[in-house]
Amino acid sequence: MGTYLRIRPPRKSTATKSYTLLGKRPGAVVSSIKFPILPLALDTRSSLKQREELEFNYSRVFDHDVNQDVVFENVCQDIIRSAMDGYNGTILAYGQTGSGKTFTITGGESYHDRGMIPRTISALFDAFETRSDMSYRCFVSYLEIYNENVYDLLDKSHINKPIEEWTKIHLQLSDDDDDDVHFRNLGVYEANSEEDALNLLFLGNVNRVTSETPMNQASSRSHSIFTILIEGRRNDSEVVLNSKLHIVDLAGSERVYKRDGSERVRNEGRCINLSLHHLEQVILALQQRNNKKGRNPHIPYRNSMLTSVLRGSLGGNCKSVFIGTLNPEAEYVDESISTCRFMLRCSEVAVDIRVNRDLDSAALVTMLQQENAQLKCEKAALEENVAHHIEINAELQAQLASNKTPRPLTEIDKGVCERLVERFLVAETNDTDALEALHHLGLAHAIECLALMKASIVFASNTAADAQEMLVVQDERMKELEARLLEQRADADRLKTHIVQLTQHINALEDSPPAAADDDVDDGEVHDDEDDLVSESDAESDRIDKGSEVSPAKPSSAVKGESASDSIKRRMEVLKQGAIFIKHGRQGKPHARFVWCSNDLQYLSYRPVGSQGPMIQIPTSSLNALAVGQTTKVLATPLRGANVVSQVFLRRADRSRNDYCFSLFYDDRKRSLDLEARPPILGRTDTYCLEWTEALQFLIKWKSAQRSQAQKK
Repeated sequence: MGTYLRIRPPRKSTATKSYTLLGKRPGAVVSSIKFPILPLALDTRSSLKQREELEFNYSRVFDHDVNQDVVFENVCQDIIRSAMDGYNGTILAYGQTGSGKTFTITGGESYHDRGMIPRTISALFDAFETRSDMSYRCFVSYLEIYNENVYDLLDKSHINKPIEEWTKIHLQLSDDDDDDVHFRNLGVYEANSEEDALNLLFLGNVNRVTSETPMNQASSRSHSIFTILIEGRRNDSEVVLNSKLHIVDLAGSERVYKRDGSERVRNEGRCINLSLHHLEQVILALQQRNNKKGRNPHIPYRNSMLTSVLRGSLGGNCKSVFIGTLNPEAEYVDESISTCRFMLRCSEVAVDIRVNRDLDSAALVTMLQQENAQLKCEKAALEENVAHHIEINAELQAQLASNKTPRPLTEIDKGVCERLVERFLVAETNDTDALEALHHLGLAHAIECLALMKASIVFASNTAADAQEMLVVQDERMKELEARLLEQRADADRLKTHIVQLTQHINALEDSPPAAADDDVDDGEVHDDEDDLVSESDAESDRIDKGSEVSPAKPSSAVKGESASDSIKRRMEVLKQGAIFIKHGRQGKPHARFVWCSNDLQYLSYRPVGSQGPMIQIPTSSLNALAVGQTTKVLATPLRGANVVSQVFLRRADRSRNDYCFSLFYDDRKRSLDLEARPPILGRTDTYCLEWTEALQFLIKWKSAQRSQAQKK
């Protein structure tokens, strides 16, 4: 988009200006404007204060001494020439209220101060006269957007009526961003001369809503759009060029704290500022769409009536120029900077323009009639050709019907056909002799050969498909077997390594003295911090305090001829299967618990028998020793006040049960897990329980040996 800046003359009572034109000299084109830092004495507002110098570049900047003719020649002439050639165009004025937008677009009272609209009308009709090879028609519409409603300014029924009684124009919008907006009941009037077009302009200006505000005695309270529709065609062509030229005079943006007046004026100001805000949002979205190629962000055209009407002029098929008007006085520097920033965003919006060509309706009808006549001629020729072919086909059918039906082939004939087909299939090149023989044999033999050939091909195809499926299945089977073989080899290697390690440990344990230092109970250590401490007067506690060794469990009878690795495997399986024991709590109550080791032998687990209660897990690495017998206070103290149920399980301090009791000590030797096996209750033999206890004692020794080796390393 082309962007231009125009500065209105300052008021006589105000001499301070807020800008500097860069490169201004006689005969030079000024395209940059600079806003310096203002002194604090001039900057009395509470917001939007300028804190640094700002510089903006545009297509051109017009100072206050530039007249209307110079602005028109630089801004509008290119748009007018493009409209004559079939391109859509838009000339739009934007700025704060009282900055000279309406003066730029419509003009003043004198002929010399004519604005862009009357000068454009004059230029168009002058161009119509100079282009003798073209014929043009011109149509005019004039609308305004007041308080988010669209009204027709050329409707003569609105004269002498308040705007509240005017007929509203309704819009028909499309979801396609490239499609223009359509109006219902908007008057479009043909202008056969410059005078007709100017009269329509004056009529619309009379009907336009204006009000007096503190900043402008005749402030435009609505947005106006003057549209010129141009229809042109060459004298020797059927192509019609249709273009639209929109000239837009926007209402001025206002600061609320700078206006007084009635509620109506304030409401008008709110609607104007809101519509201009949505216009800035559309321009910002179009700018972001151009900067981010490959993405299509949403353009909020529908947020306001102004952006909906200008949908085709903003970033679409339209050649647009924006004229920003500024008030030069230092008091309005914030509004001037805001206008400059908006114009800078507009300059970064790209448009995709194209010529609007259509065919003349009358010429199009004539062309379609000619094409229809040509198609009728072609249809008649085709019908005649079809009739001729039908006649030929009937003759051929009659000849075929007159021929004798071929005799059925004998077995000898079929054998001849089979040999011919076999010769043809196995031959490396075309067997001309077989083809010649088939030609002499006749149609019946040829049909039989074709049937045999078809059967051979179908059989070969089915065989190939079956073979392919079998290959796929075999390939998948081979891959599966290879994977299983690799897994089995890995398992075998791991098992060998594990057996070697276990064998080494067994050999080391068998060669060591019977009473290992790791199985001794440390002197003077307590069994539990709260209530499991063994009294020094207790006989069994004296035995532990004197440093006596923990009695090992009675070894189970080993299988005759069993190797060390088989013995280890058997013990590990016994631990995994588990057994039912009586767990003695610290308060004197016995509990039946199922005790087992995890598959990886890392945890000793137990839970209540016959219920789905929570499972308790104890790391086997935390077990320090296994002591057989009633060595702790829990097992050594007689049961007082035991009920019948507890007596069924066990009566404590019964030395006859000493061999069935054992305690598991933790690393700190202060806590223990006290268990007892009783065959009459549990349904197992003493041998199995002792075997399970022996396997657990072996596991604890093995873990202790592993920790010792790790500490030495």
